[in-house]
Amino acid sequence: MTHPVRLRFRRRPRECDVVIEWKGALWRSANTNLSIGDLLATLKGYGPMEIVEFVRPGHWRGRMNLGFSSDGVKEVTLLELVVHGEKRKGKGREALLWLKKIFSALLYAQDFGFGRILDGLEGSFPFWMQMFREGILEGLEGEICQIHRGMTPQEIDEMEERVRRSIAALRMDAEGA
Repeated sequence: MTHPVRLRFRRRPRECDVVIEWKGALWRSANTNLSIGDLLATLKGYGPMEIVEFVRPGHWRGRMNLGFSSDGVKEVTLLELVVHGEKRKGKGREALLWLKKIFSALLYAQDFGFGRILDGLEGSFPFWMQMFREGILEGLEGEICQIHRGMTPQEIDEMEERVRRSIAALRMDAEGA
């Protein structure tokens, strides 16, 4: 099945990059040039840990790390998720549930660093916290944010407030510059 949608990844694909359609999306390795078989084996959980990019045309695109924890549990760590379309309400949750279902994995969100905080985290942090509180995400991990299932509600609230203070401080620095 082909899609009339043009793939738009952050870096231009090399001519030898492999893109496959699997589970309703287009997938490719982000950092290496995997063969079709290796990419499919990675997606099915038989290959090595990889960073893969995906596009579900008209819905969302993203980048994620796919691998296993030290105790052998499959983990998906989202590095980027962009929802498309005019009516986006609910699509972010739908994307996360879709990823969780097709990979039967624990789902994390990562890379909330200071460098991109005002571009991404300021607007998306409430969404990620809501997904964590609903049990869709197992944790939020990054430079200023470490929230995981083993924390008490008070620790989670304190970390959330810390992130909000960091956002406010960065916003004030940006406005003062």
